[in-house]
Amino acid sequence: MRTYMPQTETLVAPEKIGGETQEIKIFLVDDDKSYLYALGFYLKKELKYTIYCYETGEECLKNLHLNPQLIVLDYYLNTEEPDAINGLDTLKLIKRRKPKTKVVMLSGQETLGVAISSLKSGAFTYVIKDLRALFAIKKTIEEIFNTGIRPKGEPN
Repeated sequence: MRTYMPQTETLVAPEKIGGETQEIKIFLVDDDKSYLYALGFYLKKELKYTIYCYETGEECLKNLHLNPQLIVLDYYLNTEEPDAINGLDTLKLIKRRKPKTKVVMLSGQETLGVAISSLKSGAFTYVIKDLRALFAIKKTIEEIFNTGIRPKGEPN
């Protein structure tokens, strides 16, 4: 497991979730190590939430017991290993195990089909992995946690 976390508790921003104050935990899942850790560093610096970085869907799934409030997941994870699972299958398993966890799908693919399959499988939103992606992800996270945006069907 590869984890990138704040160095001190003062960097963790507590939020009220379901009436209780808890730290916000965000999982980042991407097989592109450079992008993964750049995104983790940027979000830690900008948002000060607890960030966990994983390079595979399997690592993410093994750590769902940590109860992340949000997962940013790459659509096309490397599936060269025999038992490896791709991002879309990881999304489906996350939604089966933790249906209230918000998942933002991330991909370099700009095709409408990729976005539609992500949203139909339970993704909260879809972000294209381009030069603006870091800012789009940050803005999405801020909207989710600062305004209490919830996916369709989830009670307020």
